[in-house]
Amino acid sequence: MELTFENWLSGDIELVESYHFEHRYQLEEIKKKEKSILNFPENEIVKINMEQKNLFDKSVENYNNLLKTDFINRYTSALEPEIVLQYEINFLINVLTSDLNWNYVSPNLYYNKIANSCMNNGYYINFCNYINQYIRKGVPINYSFVPSSNSHFFNSKTDIIPEVYAEALYKHLVYLKKYSSKINVTQLLLYGFKQQNEPHNPYKDIFNSGWSYVLFKMSEEILIFKKNTHNADYALIYFMLNHSKVNGLKENVKISMFCTFINNLNRNKNICISEKSFKRSTSLFNEHLLKYGLKRYLKIFHHSNEIDKIVSKIFH
Repeated sequence: MELTFENWLSGDIELVESYHFEHRYQLEEIKKKEKSILNFPENEIVKINMEQKNLFDKSVENYNNLLKTDFINRYTSALEPEIVLQYEINFLINVLTSDLNWNYVSPNLYYNKIANSCMNNGYYINFCNYINQYIRKGVPINYSFVPSSNSHFFNSKTDIIPEVYAEALYKHLVYLKKYSSKINVTQLLLYGFKQQNEPHNPYKDIFNSGWSYVLFKMSEEILIFKKNTHNADYALIYFMLNHSKVNGLKENVKISMFCTFINNLNRNKNICISEKSFKRSTSLFNEHLLKYGLKRYLKIFHHSNEIDKIVSKIFH
């Protein structure tokens, strides 16, 4: 078959240098169509590279728009928008500072405990390489890894390549600067998320520290949105904060005092909880949602190797 831009674009030729998912297809099928871009005539290579750049930029834009829309919806409807913003920034930094927060946990798998995300070995290596080479060092991008939009071995509608994922997350972090002048993208990407000074604690008679207040607000923001589960959700937050390993509440803050505090705090939001029906939620999904903020909180006071064990004890 003639080595032309048109045959590559139609999917009749697959580039050796481009992504395709071997685990979904017979490797023999892919090899029959594979050709190296280096074997194409120079004028055809130029056309292919231009289209690859266009496909890459479009994929980044599409995914970035999804991230923006999701964030804006959560931010504008939140009881505490600043908590949503900080949560978003923390997630992005923990994923993008790949060399700091990802651990090799099993053959062919890397796991980020803080962001609760995983990547297979090949995906992780290319993700890190893109961040280190193109985002941090500014090396010119070679788009030969981008498959044709009509590839028979890569579905651009459902799959996202690691380079697109990394670039979209980076652009989303830059976008968040409009919500906070304190975001220094350069510092964050070079050195990761560093420990801040203790946040302000506006309710010193309730919370033991500014950190426990932030944990409370983050947990509240995540859980408190269904009217018929307010009692169970606040009970789950209370028992988490009151656990001896968390030590988030003052010793004298019993259930009745906590309920009064919550009702006063939310008297303009139609939220009212009762000590009589204060039974913690048993939803595994709700526990999973709380684990991210809890791990961030525990990291301040405990060695990282202990955190998973502590979290397990708190929820079980």
